[in-house]
Amino acid sequence: MGCLICCDYATYDQLCFCDQLIGSTSKEGRKEKSHAFCRECLQGYTKAALETKPFARGWLGLKCMAEKCENPIPWQELKSVLPDEHEAIVTLENQCVEFCVSAAGLCLERCAKCNYAIDMDCPLPVANNNLYNAFLKLKQKANDSYDKLKFHCSECHYEMCRKCNAKWAEEHNNLTCEQFAKQQNEQIQRNLK
Repeated sequence: MGCLICCDYATYDQLCFCDQLIGSTSKEGRKEKSHAFCRECLQGYTKAALETKPFARGWLGLKCMAEKCENPIPWQELKSVLPDEHEAIVTLENQCVEFCVSAAGLCLERCAKCNYAIDMDCPLPVANNNLYNAFLKLKQKANDSYDKLKFHCSECHYEMCRKCNAKWAEEHNNLTCEQFAKQQNEQIQRNLK
């Protein structure tokens, strides 16, 4: 079987396929309905994808390289055929997640230390939606200072100001970010003397 891009012959196990036949495990079914690509072409495509971001519909993987084919080359398929490109594939998956979150319209704030994201601007609950109300309670528990300046990361427990991203100190509670920064600078100057 040959690669659609370079036309080099490769065995079935050396090829990666776009996933037109969801759920099919039959080699024959995949050969008839899917497009095949060799490792070398996929490796080049994966590296180029870091810049071009050709994500498939539904964010299930990279878009097939065949002209007019909108089907994905699934992330797992890429990882199994390109184990040396694992880091690039994970980077692409993370970029894909960022696009999905952005498209969902969530107002996420990220921890400056570990990059963990928390939805800080949840709309008011829909009437009698118990699941949504439970979500709100969990979210408020994860960040007990929801409406205040302090951001508490539920992943690494780092605390910072939501406005200026400075490491949290209790003195910041009664000061604007500018006043707090000025106070911190004055303290540093005193310590240097």
